[in-house]
Amino acid sequence: MGSVTGNSAIPTRVKRVLLVSFLFFIVIIYPSYVYYELQSSLQSKGVEVKQLLQSKINHMFDEMGLVLTLPELECDKHTVQALRRASFYSPYLTELGLFNSEYRVYCTDYGKSDFPIFRSIRSRIEAADDHRSMSIALSKSIKERALFAFLYDEKRQIGINGLAPPHVLENGIDGLLGDEFGYRIAVGLEVLGQHDLLKGSTLIRPYESYIRSPDIFISVVVKDRHIVTTLLYRLPIALLVAILLYWSICTGFKVRVAKQASFDNRVRKAITNRDIDVYFQPIIDIKTSQVSSAEALIRWQSERFGNVEPTRIVSVAAKYDLMNDLTTMIIRSVGAAYRNHKGVLDNISIFVNVDLATLCNDAFIDDLRDLFSLYPELEGRLGLETHGLYLLSELEYQTTVQLINTIRQFGIAISLDDFGLGYADTSVLKSTSIDVLKLDRRFVSHFNRYDVANGDIVKQALVLANEKGIELVAEGVETSNQMERLTSLGIRYIQGYHYNRALPEREFVKVAFKNTKEANSSNTPNADTE
Repeated sequence: MGSVTGNSAIPTRVKRVLLVSFLFFIVIIYPSYVYYELQSSLQSKGVEVKQLLQSKINHMFDEMGLVLTLPELECDKHTVQALRRASFYSPYLTELGLFNSEYRVYCTDYGKSDFPIFRSIRSRIEAADDHRSMSIALSKSIKERALFAFLYDEKRQIGINGLAPPHVLENGIDGLLGDEFGYRIAVGLEVLGQHDLLKGSTLIRPYESYIRSPDIFISVVVKDRHIVTTLLYRLPIALLVAILLYWSICTGFKVRVAKQASFDNRVRKAITNRDIDVYFQPIIDIKTSQVSSAEALIRWQSERFGNVEPTRIVSVAAKYDLMNDLTTMIIRSVGAAYRNHKGVLDNISIFVNVDLATLCNDAFIDDLRDLFSLYPELEGRLGLETHGLYLLSELEYQTTVQLINTIRQFGIAISLDDFGLGYADTSVLKSTSIDVLKLDRRFVSHFNRYDVANGDIVKQALVLANEKGIELVAEGVETSNQMERLTSLGIRYIQGYHYNRALPEREFVKVAFKNTKEANSSNTPNADTE
């Protein structure tokens, strides 16, 4: 798990990962968050600018349209007064004029006039669905650039044009955007107004939009200065969040380590005090439908941790070098079961799982001698189940085979697990003295009637098992389809939930007693035949 610095419960490797994560948060995640937030803020501000401009434009054209509703629009005194009144009360327009179907202005609020509207403007008015347009041009009356608005009533064949200072549309935009954003407003190809557009950042995509009628283009940008300011302004909060995350993860890790340490201590104590229960899963002889043998399995119901998985118990035992203690504890329980139920379990072998490291440990051989002295009932009945012989080197394999032969001298049967996973080597079977060969549950779980390749593996194992007098057991049989397929290939011994789960000692003895009773009844001669 990595070394631990000082008294800290957090390994150095984990600390490095957390530090890299911390830097990643500050350098990558935090700037990305600010980027997307500013991008969202920019889009929101751009929409507000567009809505503001649209509102002003609609108001201007509404005012101009109201003039066009007058019944008479000849350039007489009443018409000129109407134009003057409209421009006087308008918050946007300073001058108004009327033009005819030939697009010639014939009347203004100064009186009669006669001058044409530019062809480009006329083309835009005619092309627009609502026959309205805007343009930027030099005004002769105010002697500067001005905003011109045009609205044409196709039914009455008359139009109205209005003049407004360019800043009319810009008013309010600076207050809306503040000092954080720049913008540009263009009417057609002419720029109506802009502010700090060149100070906009190239990192954040600008907001760009278009008001089709009357041809107004809007661009809003985020200033570089605003990005830097936002990053620096919110950096303390980001650092605080990162530190809190770092602290919470460290605290959570320490709690987890403490809980694991507590769990480990409980398991170690349970193994030392022999508080772990031993259950027995029957192995059924299909030919006789009786229990032929069983596998001893550990179960532990902890008051604090509930029902603990056996793999977790084994993991803790291996971690603290308690595998020998755990294995001998199970064997001791098996010996006690034989002693407590003489006559019922006499013909049933019980196999105990043992890992290769424990199997090759001299202390384990000594413990076996002591256990057989304490429980002579184990002789000829106890079996040891191991796996992984194919993973050993040649020298390790030869040493292990010698130890297996030594163990068999105690009258202990040897079972080899995990055959059939695709990497089991039949040469191991040929060169090792074993009594039982188990088809691994992972192999059996994928086994079906259409599995020709695995069927060949089973047939090959059966031939070899029959030649050497080895029992072949299918482990993990859970469905009737699996059982039928296996038995059709010649498998005689079955272990799995299809027949029975692992049982407490008392329940297992009941099953074994029932089988013994049935076997004795079948062997009793019938009175009619005597």
